[in-house]
Amino acid sequence: MALDLDALMKRSDELWEESILPSLKELIEIEALSPSFEPNWSEKGELDATINLFCSWLDNQNISGMSYEIHKIADKTPVLLVNVEGTGPGEVIFYSHLDKQPSKPELWSEGLHPLKGVRREPWLFGRGALDDGYGGYLCVTALRMLQESKTPHPTCKFLIETCEESGSFDLPPYLDQLTDQLGTPDLVVVLDSGGPDYDHIWTTEALRGLVSGTLSVKVSHEGVHSGMSGGTIPSSFRIQRILLDRIEDSATGEILIPEMHTTITHTIREQAVALAEVIGNSIWETLPVVDTLISESESVEESLLDVNWRPALGIIGADGMPSVQNALEGVKKEINTRYDFKGSVCEVEQQDDKIIIKADDELKRKQVEELIITHLTRKKVDAGALEFETPEAASGNSIRQVVQVKQGVDREIAQKIVKAIKSSKSKTQTSIQGDEVRVSGKKRDDLQAAIKLIKELNLKHPLQYENFRD
Repeated sequence: MALDLDALMKRSDELWEESILPSLKELIEIEALSPSFEPNWSEKGELDATINLFCSWLDNQNISGMSYEIHKIADKTPVLLVNVEGTGPGEVIFYSHLDKQPSKPELWSEGLHPLKGVRREPWLFGRGALDDGYGGYLCVTALRMLQESKTPHPTCKFLIETCEESGSFDLPPYLDQLTDQLGTPDLVVVLDSGGPDYDHIWTTEALRGLVSGTLSVKVSHEGVHSGMSGGTIPSSFRIQRILLDRIEDSATGEILIPEMHTTITHTIREQAVALAEVIGNSIWETLPVVDTLISESESVEESLLDVNWRPALGIIGADGMPSVQNALEGVKKEINTRYDFKGSVCEVEQQDDKIIIKADDELKRKQVEELIITHLTRKKVDAGALEFETPEAASGNSIRQVVQVKQGVDREIAQKIVKAIKSSKSKTQTSIQGDEVRVSGKKRDDLQAAIKLIKELNLKHPLQYENFRD
């Protein structure tokens, strides 16, 4: 029986308006950060809330042969497995996720907010509506429409996790546990890709894999003045550079490990050429690069091959920078040696971008707080970079306090700095690199002048000046 496509489109529009969009708006209101962004995710219960919301929506879809189970393993983020019995041959697994990336409301356009679903015809704006909230709604609704039109469909299973934005490290145990239930599908559909425009239906045949790790180089137990160690203790950054040069040609970006490359066939190249004709240079134009940056790719076709088929090395952060770390070592030493701390259980601990204070009482907490400010100031870290949260009671009648360490420069502040330096006609080159502002120049005086200019801007933001040679 031929399908009435016009009727299906009309029904699709009805279901989006009446069923999907109201639930999506509720999903947007849940922050739903996974472990890498919210260590207390379990206590907040938001990941569970997203799954419960979706299950409530499922209950109202009148899907024949549907069942679902919420799975929880110990301290792992939850997973939802939905099964819809087929009315035709074949098995398909749909994969999606419900956790989200964090966001800064101040960066959203006027009238919009990441945790508020706003409809501006025909679009719905809000965090998580696209990546990847809509996917489950979309495919379940497609099944509903097939059933309403009496059209056979394969057995469909939906695997929906809540740890994807953190790297899906909680997913493998569930795959082991659910092996029998997942079976051996004929097709796996990943509902977490994209498309260059809204004029075509896009499918992604394959994605590059990801191998991640942490490189740690330690050359000293504590900070040492460069006048005493320079040229004697090997630079940790130089050692890192040597190690990374075994992976990547730093001049060209080419990955030097043969096993990480795949054969780019004639067919793949033809597809890249055809795709380039459709999208033009939109990939590069939509990237938030600095004005003076030039693409490494020679053409749009090569850019597509670089993005989709060739391996690349990405360094996404640097931890363990000495200023804060060394300052805390000084705090610990002073706690252990000072007479007024004798017999106390005061402690300081660094956890990523946080400092955790544990103290016997309020007096001791204030003393530790003062020590942290003093030692960080000595390391030329602006005390304004510290945000002391409200102390709370801890076990054994002790006090616990979290101190947020602000790192990096907000993009708006960075743009103000760059604009001011360029307007001053300084003999320096200025660029924004991630959450840093890089200023380079031939003369020490030019750099000193740039620092003086930045200080005179009176920015209400703690700033650090690194890699400047006195």
